[in-house]
Amino acid sequence: MKPASPTPFLPTSGLHLLPPRGRPRRLKRFIVWLAAPLAGLSILALGARLVAPIVLINESRSLPPGLYLRQPGQTLSLGAVVAAEPPPEVRRYLSSLGVDADIALLKRVAALPGQPACAHGRQVLTPLRPVFTPALDQLAPPPWRECRLLTPDEVFLLGDSDLSYDSRYFGPVKRSRLRGVYRRVLTW
Repeated sequence: MKPASPTPFLPTSGLHLLPPRGRPRRLKRFIVWLAAPLAGLSILALGARLVAPIVLINESRSLPPGLYLRQPGQTLSLGAVVAAEPPPEVRRYLSSLGVDADIALLKRVAALPGQPACAHGRQVLTPLRPVFTPALDQLAPPPWRECRLLTPDEVFLLGDSDLSYDSRYFGPVKRSRLRGVYRRVLTW
């Protein structure tokens, strides 16, 4: 009879070929604990794209640069600051300038549904204030050239700066594109 060969050395820690009895349950629990927060973050990220953000940072010259806080339940009024999703043609123009296509435009409501907005030459008259329309670059769409009452689903938006890219160029905005009323809380 041959002597038994010595048993090879088996490590007691490190990689195990066959996990101990309780390990699959712990692994499942670990995967659930890892997957649940990731799924939650994914849902929140999707929701953030569907719901207006609570805080916006304005870096444009349309309104004073700073932090703007959404005012839930605030009714739309003349002079209110709103965040608006740009219409498709505006989005194309802005992306040609290198601006993120998903950006919200922060503008002031210059005319509400049923109120007039009139372009006369290079001036636009609204209930909020008259504004001058400066010439933009050659790539910009032509300025809006109408004079009419806004329909029940439209608003006319203006920035505070004469150089703001706003309804003077792209016309009234559908109310469905508005993402909320905002209030300035901090400027720099």
